[in-house]
Amino acid sequence: MAVRKLSISLDAELAERAARMAADEGTTLSRLIGLSLEDRLILADGRAAMREYEADEGAFTADERAEAAAFNDRLYGASDR
Repeated sequence: MAVRKLSISLDAELAERAARMAADEGTTLSRLIGLSLEDRLILADGRAAMREYEADEGAFTADERAEAAAFNDRLYGASDR
């Protein structure tokens, strides 16, 4: 995999917390940020796919949304909506 070196700026507290998290997880700050960004991009792709599906097939029903929320809660734990 090709690597591109970048320079980014972060809020000081966020940078410190991220550095501690990376150390706790035994990884680098670069890898932690890369994985976090990859997660965000995957979610954005999923939302785009849902919008495309709804444009083609019509809006998800309340039952479909509830089923998806329950599935998400089983995977990631219940969250406030």
